[in-house]
Amino acid sequence: MIQLSLWLACLASIIAGATYFVRPQSRFTQHIGALALATHTFSLIQLLLNKDGFNFLTIGLLIAFIGNSLLWFSNRDKDLSLLLGVAFPLGAIIIALNAIEPWDLMQLHSNSWGTSAHILIASAAYSLFTAACGVGILLAIQEYQLKHHKLKQLLRVPPLQVLEQLMFEFICSRLCTVNHYYSDRLLLHRRHVCPTSGS
Repeated sequence: MIQLSLWLACLASIIAGATYFVRPQSRFTQHIGALALATHTFSLIQLLLNKDGFNFLTIGLLIAFIGNSLLWFSNRDKDLSLLLGVAFPLGAIIIALNAIEPWDLMQLHSNSWGTSAHILIASAAYSLFTAACGVGILLAIQEYQLKHHKLKQLLRVPPLQVLEQLMFEFICSRLCTVNHYYSDRLLLHRRHVCPTSGS
């Protein structure tokens, strides 16, 4: 069941990426993207529930899901079809690696769901910050090309204002996950400290 869901998610992501290249501003394309995210979600849940722990490929699967989801939601009021056309195939590669498992990676597991959630949330937070850095680099490249009048290389690349908004959306999402991560750590720390201090 896990393998089937992973390969279905991989196929859906490839189709979604190709559709965003061919029909970037179509409503049908957004539905294909939503279907790809739904299969990605199902495969991720199956992987987390049926495996003893997780490894870096599983974390990569979570990171790909969060990045693609943020781009998909932002695409409703911005034209991010080029970024989605690249992000979905990259997500398909990560999904395929989870299905094949070409490397014997060490499984990270904990008896506490809280500890596992902390690891996943922290990984997601830092991946969002990395994505924001990537968008910032793309923003700098586009600004450089505009200053040097290389407009032919900017076809279908989002405008500067759109890239700037997207970068701050990734940063805000990262700050939200980091705040949630540290608030949970503080609560767990108080639960461990309070019984000892009371005695």
